[in-house]
Amino acid sequence: MASKKNNRSRDGIVNEMEQKQQLPEIFCSRVCSVTDGFGQDKGLALIEAILHKPSPVSVRLHRSKGVALSSTEDIRRVPWCSDNAFYLESRPVFTADPWWHSGAYYVQEAGSMMLNQYIGHIKPVSGVVVDLCAAPGGKSSLLRDALPADTLLISNEWDASRVQVLKENMTRLGHENVIITHGSVPALADSGIVADAVVVDAPCSGEGMFRKEPESVSQWSLQLISHCSELQREIVDAAWKMLREGGVLIYSTCTYNREENEQMLSHLLSEYDAEVLEPFEPHSASGIFTSGDGIYRALPSETDSEGFSIFAVRKCGGTEQNNSFSKAKKGVVTLRHPKVEVEKATSIPLDLIWEIPSGEIFALPLTSAPILQQLHSRSKSRIVQAGIPVAEFKGKDLIPQHSWALSSRLSHPYPMVDIGEEQALDYLKRENISVDAPKGIVLLTYKGLPLGWIKQLGNRANSLLPKGMAIFNKSLQPDAWKWSNFLVKL
Repeated sequence: MASKKNNRSRDGIVNEMEQKQQLPEIFCSRVCSVTDGFGQDKGLALIEAILHKPSPVSVRLHRSKGVALSSTEDIRRVPWCSDNAFYLESRPVFTADPWWHSGAYYVQEAGSMMLNQYIGHIKPVSGVVVDLCAAPGGKSSLLRDALPADTLLISNEWDASRVQVLKENMTRLGHENVIITHGSVPALADSGIVADAVVVDAPCSGEGMFRKEPESVSQWSLQLISHCSELQREIVDAAWKMLREGGVLIYSTCTYNREENEQMLSHLLSEYDAEVLEPFEPHSASGIFTSGDGIYRALPSETDSEGFSIFAVRKCGGTEQNNSFSKAKKGVVTLRHPKVEVEKATSIPLDLIWEIPSGEIFALPLTSAPILQQLHSRSKSRIVQAGIPVAEFKGKDLIPQHSWALSSRLSHPYPMVDIGEEQALDYLKRENISVDAPKGIVLLTYKGLPLGWIKQLGNRANSLLPKGMAIFNKSLQPDAWKWSNFLVKL
């Protein structure tokens, strides 16, 4: 016997739902449609979840920071990223947690962590992976944390207003084999870069964020869907140009409609020699589903996540491509200061040390230096950051950069002082603090993880924390419940 809900007219239910929260009527009709959406039952359940189901809070640990759960009791894992991602019962004030500033974890929407399921299909041959729409950095940090250390990640962001937050989040991660670029996707493709994998988390109409970001409801329209799908097609065409034979293109959106998902997959399959990857069987407890076409979806009605869609294709046939550059040679980038002085001052292997004309020294693996050279000479994209900015010489003084303090693997010769929570927050607010430390450069840590540098002058210390990485809310107090209470430094 049919239920009362199914006996009621779809239009009547849609009108009722729209009256409750002004969801666009055409959106409600589309998600309930069999041809444009998920059918009446799934569509109505999705609308109900958008209206009434609270958004979950999820975090992902950075393995490279050497942190782990102290106890698994009452900790619920994100099923498709279960080795290092967890749900929180409530949302703490992350800004008040010094370990967030240290990069111990990233606050990431659970659905977008589905990217983790595709990592095993990336086979590094050229040694390059590109994240084309990288800000704010969730997928880039997931990729960088999971890929082999010798694989170079190029994180590109085309929106100028979002580049800085990408740089800050990747700085907190602290990995040296990352190049951050700013520019259009075609501009990056024109540099001739050849990648093992290209990730396109495409700018989209944002239907999957209706619950979390109410302003996206007022911005939504069929015209926006059409505009986004045209832009997405331009991006995937340029992405395909970067992909080596056998490489993988991973495409995702935080939207539901077919124009921005199924039609994009159809475009790739019809225009190029591509095969669909189906990397995992959705776990029965996760709620992820697929209609059998290789597109996987998370709906807030069936998963603890916002809306998310993802698929991947492998590039078949064609001619094998290689990055067209010669091996790095001495003199391409030179050190103006004696190598022995730099080695003594930084304690970093010399094959990681480079210096640019401004006097800034940065750490980048020698194997990745030719690709940086290629980007410098052939790409119209701006290089925002290459590797880890280590230090710069001011006269004879070596001034360490904040990114060196947060580095996951680079050593340093400076003394370290572990401080308490209140002092840590004072430091992160760039307020005066007093520590028992020798004069000179000192690295402050909190529970074993680095926070940043000070220059100890005796009875006072100068903070070397960049203003952009500081806490702006000077009245912020320690939060009574911190996610990092469940973590330990290994």
